[in-house]
Amino acid sequence: MQPGFAPPRGAETAPSRYYMATMTHAETRFDAEGAASGAQSHVHAFGVDQPLRLDGGVDIAPFEIAYQTYGELNPDKSNAVLICHALTGDQHAANAHPTTGKAGWWNHMVGPGRPIDTDKYFVICQNVVGGCLGTTGPTAINPATNEPYGLNFPVITIGDMVRAQAMLVEALGIEQLFCVAGGSMGGMQVLEWCASFPDKVFSAIPVATAARHSAQNIAFHEVGRQAIMADPNWQSGNYDGNDSYPSKGLAVARMAAHITYLSEAALHRKFGRNLQDRDSVTYGFEADFQIESYLRHQGFTFVDRFDANAYLFIPAPWTISTWPPTTPAGTVLRMAHWRTHSAARPPVSASPRSPATGCIQPPKADRSSTPSMLSPPM
Repeated sequence: MQPGFAPPRGAETAPSRYYMATMTHAETRFDAEGAASGAQSHVHAFGVDQPLRLDGGVDIAPFEIAYQTYGELNPDKSNAVLICHALTGDQHAANAHPTTGKAGWWNHMVGPGRPIDTDKYFVICQNVVGGCLGTTGPTAINPATNEPYGLNFPVITIGDMVRAQAMLVEALGIEQLFCVAGGSMGGMQVLEWCASFPDKVFSAIPVATAARHSAQNIAFHEVGRQAIMADPNWQSGNYDGNDSYPSKGLAVARMAAHITYLSEAALHRKFGRNLQDRDSVTYGFEADFQIESYLRHQGFTFVDRFDANAYLFIPAPWTISTWPPTTPAGTVLRMAHWRTHSAARPPVSASPRSPATGCIQPPKADRSSTPSMLSPPM
């Protein structure tokens, strides 16, 4: 265990039914993949004297960040890679999910010999502030009331998420991240890292992302929010998660979101008008078509691993951009790139390039001669 890591807390102290800081039976099934990557679960607690100041003008304190690590931090702490997850992702990027038992959401990217090689890099992946898998969010206990925050949890921004991540990185004694990577909402966090902490980021990989949401993006998220809030079991955000839970509303919200994940052309290629396990339509309201069955499956399996109030809060940062509203998205990207590459660099910037690939290699004293697959952005 690296200095500064807080050990996972027991499930009996969990503020919500989604708190999975300790190993579960499902999680032990990742041994072949997760253990090979050196996967470890951690929770770091920040006390009342370490508040997270939010863009909305309020503080959160105390608060906790749940995170996974893979690989080993080298002696000079120069090989750290931070992975930022998307809207419904979590910290389990390269090990089995503790609730579903499924492989990590970036399992093909993170691990020994993979693009983000855990034999060379120390990989950190945090559950974002506002999340529901161990990090403080709507399901956490509000110290002022000794009840779950619920809708009293403050609205957060991408900047708030990144400042919390920066607090953890600092607590781990890491002065500069070798790389920050992520897609979708994770990519937004990558851009925020580059813009707000350019001296702490050597390279960045923002994938399939943007600086802010479009009107259509905002519209789809509003449909999802209203679906949750229209479910009678939502109870103005005061459901208890056991006797009542807005599973139907959350499932519909997830179904609406999934429509946006594929273009019309991609949906047609994948599903077309193909029927689901039948030769003809039933002239009813069953899932006759494959696309209908797919959306229902995505919706009703999602409710087992995500909290409804968290689904209200986490999309909010996408629509609340801390960049001036008149700033073009391309300008945001250029500013993030320029700030990162113009900032003063600690010795890691002088890392040698592989003669085979030209890729930057972190200055790890005991590293092998195999060239790195990570390189700074072009």
